Amino acid sequence: MIRLADTDKLKTIDDFCAKHPPLGIKIAALCRCYGFGIKFMDVWLQYSGDRVNSVIMKLENFLTVSASPDSDTEELFAFAHMLGYGGMETNIDLKQSEQRQLRLHSMKFAQKIAGFCTDRYKINLSPELKDIYGIMERCRDKHFEPPPFDGFCADMSHRIRHDAGFCVVVLDKDKPAACAMIEAKTKDSALVGGVACLPDVRHCGLGSAAVLAAIEHFSGTEVFAVCTGGNKEFYRKLGFREAGYVYLYEGDD
Repeated sequence: MIRLADTDKLKTIDDFCAKHPPLGIKIAALCRCYGFGIKFMDVWLQYSGDRVNSVIMKLENFLTVSASPDSDTEELFAFAHMLGYGGMETNIDLKQSEQRQLRLHSMKFAQKIAGFCTDRYKINLSPELKDIYGIMERCRDKHFEPPPFDGFCADMSHRIRHDAGFCVVVLDKDKPAACAMIEAKTKDSALVGGVACLPDVRHCGLGSAAVLAAIEHFSGTEVFAVCTGGNKEFYRKLGFREAGYVYLYEGDD
């Protein structure tokens, strides 16, 4: 059974999501950041009896599903298609789906690499969002399309104001050159992403410094990243280790 969640279920969502990172981090952070009853975000709980098996979040036209291994995948699949979506990310493989699927790697930070010190880099822990976006815009290519500027700034500034995320910029010759974001965070866990480095200063450690500075600035105990196979080695070199998979599906909206 799937039921719409409200403020009374916030602790239930927190408790479940804490056990099911990395997507659980995103759901829990955004529930506390945006709350319930807003027109562009809804959250549902899937139950088996009185026990929660999954949490489903629809943010605008994108679904995020954090599920336990014993969740009812057939019910989740049917519910997702009843809602309609432009894209969906889950931590379980919905084999029923015919939509194109991309399997990403869930990585958990284990330990900082020896010999790498962020102190030798100039790091801005309170950067302007336009500087972050400027880096992402210059990294645009066939594999990466930055989100719309207005939506990115509105969403990220809201997360920052509500302590659900933050950004880091590394400077090269006093100009923004690389960035990383804690895209979502709870008291204990964080999800790092939005890592970008200007093409002309890559392979100089700036992207690594941005990620590690974000981790050092986070006061919790667990940090995760979600990446493609091509970026897995980058995170492994920073001290991350594989912790599972995240599956992306195209929608039919």
